Amino acid sequence: MKAFNLYNLFYFMIVSHICVLNTVTCKTNSLRIGAFNVQIFGASKMKEVNVVEVLVDIIVKYDIILIQEIRDASGDAILKLLDKVNENSGGNPFTMKISPRLGRSNSKEQYAFLYRENSGLQVDREYVYDDGDENLNSDGVTVDTFEREPYIVSFTSTSTKLKRFVLAGLHISPSEAVKELQALKKVFDDIKTNLNIEDIMIMGDFNADCSYVPNYKWETILIKSNPSYTWWIGDESDTTVANTNCAYDRFISVGSGFETGVVNGSAKVFKFDTEFQLNQSFSLDVSDHYPIEFELQSDSDTSSATSDSLHYHLLMIMLFYIINLNFC
Repeated sequence: MKAFNLYNLFYFMIVSHICVLNTVTCKTNSLRIGAFNVQIFGASKMKEVNVVEVLVDIIVKYDIILIQEIRDASGDAILKLLDKVNENSGGNPFTMKISPRLGRSNSKEQYAFLYRENSGLQVDREYVYDDGDENLNSDGVTVDTFEREPYIVSFTSTSTKLKRFVLAGLHISPSEAVKELQALKKVFDDIKTNLNIEDIMIMGDFNADCSYVPNYKWETILIKSNPSYTWWIGDESDTTVANTNCAYDRFISVGSGFETGVVNGSAKVFKFDTEFQLNQSFSLDVSDHYPIEFELQSDSDTSSATSDSLHYHLLMIMLFYIINLNFC
């Protein structure tokens, strides 16, 4: 009889541990954030069914993702992509915030942030950084600083330790990469003033390497050496799909919230060709850039509550064991 009860006890202990561990897994999921230059995204790319399937597989990995280089003047392509993504979102659909069309030339681009509200996310503010009137540029005299001004979005999150933060999307002009990188401190300062916030991340394709930013130019980009700014993707990284080795795509942050809130080791390049076993030729049809990503830690209160639940279950197991020993 006692052996039978001990068997049931061990079975109960195993099941209880599985339940508790599943609770921990579900409740302590981090928030994954990405930035992806999709390379001339528009109607033509949306017609490539296999390419769209890969884009969808990439996007659904994230809770927030910045899509860059949207060049569809009609605005239809990104909406169709959003529909495809939500068909495969696993019941946790994406909402979108999209910038105006930006750029000095006829080839204008948009930024789009796709994010999951059911992951505890809301947008409370958005704006485009004002760097001067592009219409005043003439005869080689440039009045504004950025080819495509940063698109700034303020998020609140109920699921992470960092409760309010700003993400700013930026696709830097290759020919003006050094100049635009030098101007980023003004963007950070503008966001701090306008949104009254310290935790800010500027993200995107900065063309911040190789011939666009040669080594001798880095000393002129003061936020690179300023310890107040964290560069999460290292100079040694390769964010290009082609046979190059350039860390074009970057995350730069300020604020203690990001310093303590980013999951250790989570900032990296997502090499979708390796992950999905794609050849280089097809991968380049998807994009010439890899996405970059990082994760924000889940809310400590949630983890604490889950830990209390674990302790409670273990106490119940011990009491069950004692009762069985006394009465069998």
